[in-house]
Amino acid sequence: MKLGDYNLIRKIAVGGVGEIYLAKVRTVSDKDKYLICKCLKESVTQDDDFLNSIMHEVQCTRQLTHPNIIQVFDLCACDGHA
Repeated sequence: MKLGDYNLIRKIAVGGVGEIYLAKVRTVSDKDKYLICKCLKESVTQDDDFLNSIMHEVQCTRQLTHPNIIQVFDLCACDGHA
């Protein structure tokens, strides 16, 4: 399955608001980079308050750098999926 530039390889987990996938993206230097994508369930993407909360969380998390905090690279929506 594809989500924007990301190729979703396999589902790792399912939670209350979304699904976690192992994914890969092709870098500018033509190498594959592996990462984790969290895809929100369609039911929660219809809730504007929830989406605003997620956007705020992403903006805050992007400012943090620590070995125990996951790094956020991107926030995207494609074909009704976020």
